[in-house]
Formats: sequence, structure tokens, C-alpha cells
Amino acid sequence: MVKKTTALDLAAPMSLGCIGCSVLEDCGGHYSPKGGWGCSDRLHSPDDPNDVLSIHERNYPQRVAEIGGFGFGDLDRIGNPTHLPPYVSGIDHGSYLTHHDAKHLKWAAVHLRKVISFPKGRWRPRFRSPAELRRHFGIRGNTKLMLTCIDKDRSIEPLWAQIYEPGLSRYLASLGFDAAVAPNFSVFDNDPPAQHQYNRKRSAIVAEEFSRFGLPTVLYCHGNRPTDWEFWRDFLRSHPELSFIAKEFQTGLASPARGRACIRALASLQDAVERPLHIVVFGATRHRRYIADRFRNWTLVSFSPFVLSTKRRELVAHKNGFREQWAKDERPGLLFSRSHQLLHADCTSLHATRSAQIAFASARRRTGASGDADVSPTSSPNTTTTTYQDRPKRRYRRSKKQPGEPRVGK
Repeated sequence: MVKKTTALDLAAPMSLGCIGCSVLEDCGGHYSPKGGWGCSDRLHSPDDPNDVLSIHERNYPQRVAEIGGFGFGDLDRIGNPTHLPPYVSGIDHGSYLTHHDAKHLKWAAVHLRKVISFPKGRWRPRFRSPAELRRHFGIRGNTKLMLTCIDKDRSIEPLWAQIYEPGLSRYLASLGFDAAVAPNFSVFDNDPPAQHQYNRKRSAIVAEEFSRFGLPTVLYCHGNRPTDWEFWRDFLRSHPELSFIAKEFQTGLASPARGRACIRALASLQDAVERPLHIVVFGATRHRRYIADRFRNWTLVSFSPFVLSTKRRELVAHKNGFREQWAKDERPGLLFSRSHQLLHADCTSLHATRSAQIAFASARRRTGASGDADVSPTSSPNTTTTTYQDRPKRRYRRSKKQPGEPRVGK
């Protein structure tokens, strides 16, 4: 159950223990509706190596040195994908898909745990070649693949322990992925700020390793505090080559209010860096129109069509959105194909509408809003049409019946 955000949470005070702390300028302080003394409130024991990262932890210097500090200045250049579509469907396996079901898939996303395993803490490949991987997922050879590390902690934490192992990143790059998304190591609202910075840097290190071996990677944007957004603003300003960032809305941001607040924060981040950003969102189907109103470039990644199809359900159009519908007599592969096409068409339409609106506004700025001609957002920029204001107004006068004149019936 997702906790409802209240006004008390948004106006939480800084903990008393943060006043005068030596790392207050870097972490920004710990805020909690219940007050408290600071980040030490979340510690189970100063000697617990698996506890949250806090300045009160005894191995705090070692864990900070493990990631090379909280800053991103020591990272190499991270290569972004050249293009991502408005919608990408996720697939867990190809047991239900036929060759005909997968013909509409231009892009497909697969989880990291479906590509490699970690028995006894050591990584092991699941496939020997890109062709074997595509056969397993029932994907055609011309379908582009996205590797996503957006998953539960138990599936992505072993990746951090093995990220520097020789061969892991090289193996993933050899499978022919066209894009990868960095892991979303969990951060919680009541965790110390140092824990947020620690997981943010770990995710960036994984993205750097992927990119070093030729795998185009999208950085995951850890951010739910003002200091986090300030960090991403300064980082993206200093790295103009980065334009893709990812965010998931399946766990803490599943609440509609918190999800929309995060989208507004991402839009403010785009305005602050003064260039268009391409956001890759996971589990944000309900927010797709809200996102389309604020971003020109965006990609929705959803595993819902596949998961629903395995339960004999599909997505159908309903009012301004979608709803689930039972289809017990249909094949799961056919249900997945229909749900995928529905979401793909909707996201593509939203993307085209937003692009037309931006082109229309740009044409208005070039020609001037006070001109005699205007450009319609649904026509080509060179087509001149007459606006509603320029049309001659027709005057209608209602004739009055003269005294003594008989009434004329219909």
C-alpha cells in the first residue's frame, strides 16, 4: 500500500541533529515529519555493514571511497542512445508469442535478470549468442532491444557486486542491445541523504561501465529532494551531450499526486538546463498525457501488456484511457499483440500531437501573431489559411410582427 502524501510531509522540518553537522552542505539535511535527531535514527547498529549509509556509521569512509565520492566528476563520458520510440513493450519470455504476434514489435525491453543470473554471487550468462536470445523471447531479427535494470533490489544488487568483473559488460554488449537503462537502486524518504547519494553514484558507475563497452545507456535520475534536483541541474548543464534520463513510477511514485509532482520537477529540470530532455518512464501509463503536455521527447516502457496477456487479459480503449478486459478464449500472444498495438498507437498519437503543437507555436513566432495569415497545427507549415477572426461577420436581424399582421404558421 502506497502511503498518501500529506501537507505535513511536504512541510517537514529539518532534524535537530543536522544543525552544525560537518556534511550538511553536501547532503542538504535530513527532513522528517516526525522530527527526530537526524540520520542516526535509521541506523540499526554502527557496526552493521548492511545498514543505510550515514556519517555515524563506522565504515562510512570506506563506503564513500568505494564509489570514489558522491560527485560525478570522476566518471568517463556516458554514451546515450541515438533514438528511442514513444512506446516500448516489455517481454519476460517468448512462450506465448508466435512469429505473427511479434511482427508489430519494433522495440522490445527485457529485464537484466532474464539475461544473466547470479548463482552463489557469481554472474553467469543465460545465452550464448544474440540469435539464441531472440529465439528465447520470440523476437524477430529486425526488432531493436532495450536492456532494463529497473527491477527489484534482489535482482539488481548482485550486479553492483560484479560490475567490475571482467566479461560482464562485454557480454551484455555482445548480445546486440540497442539501449540500456541504468539500475534504480532503492531510496526511501526516511533514509539519510548520504544513502541517496550513494545509490545515485552506484547507478552512474554501472552506466559508465556499460557505456565503456559500447552499450548506449540511459542514466537513472534519483531525485525526490530539492538538493537532488539541484545536483542533476548542475550535472546536466556541465554535460550537454547527455539528453536521456530515466524514471520509474511503479513503487514510491505510484501515487498519482507524487507521480505528477515528480513529472513537474522533471519539467522544471528541463527548463533549468535550457535544452530538451528525453525522459524514459517506466510504469507511467496513467501519466502519459500529463507527460506529453510537458515534454516533446519521451518514451513509455511498460510490461503491462505482457503480464496481462499471461492472465488472459488485455487492454481496451475506455473513455480517455484504458481498462482491463477478460478474454479467456483468446491466445495470450494475440492478447499481447492487441494491447501492444493499442498502447503504441496512443503514445505515437500523443507524440505527434505534441510535435505539431510545438511546430505550430514556432511558426506563429516566425510569422508573428498579428499577421493576416495563420498556420494550422494540422496542416503543413507552408499552407496559408484564413483564421476565424478574419472571416466577415454576418449580421442577422429578427423581423418584428407589425400590428394587425396575422401570425403565419409553419
